[in-house]
Amino acid sequence: MKIEKDIRIQDLEKLWAEEKYLVLSKSQNLYKEIREELKNKENPNGENILNLLQKARDLPPSTSDFINASQHIWGYFKNETTKKEKEEFLTLLEKYRQSIIDQRTIKVYLKDYL
Repeated sequence: MKIEKDIRIQDLEKLWAEEKYLVLSKSQNLYKEIREELKNKENPNGENILNLLQKARDLPPSTSDFINASQHIWGYFKNETTKKEKEEFLTLLEKYRQSIIDQRTIKVYLKDYL
């Protein structure tokens, strides 16, 4: 990945908006670290942020972090779903936790609400 020293904060924030749930699904610690880096609007360390994003992309899947990220995404539309839909979602998370289904099944389920 080519890293520009003078990457603009707007570009970093746009990239973060696109990738923050991927990062959260891999590592809550990296998610927090990148968020802290982005608070420095005047002089962001773009190189470090891009490196942290790549580090997250390279991490293997984490069951607990993926479930956490899925729950965050669910939070955007949980008030517009039925009790049955919520139960279906929670059942899918439990099946994933037990390695009965994979992440793709949950991603497809969430994508239908987007």
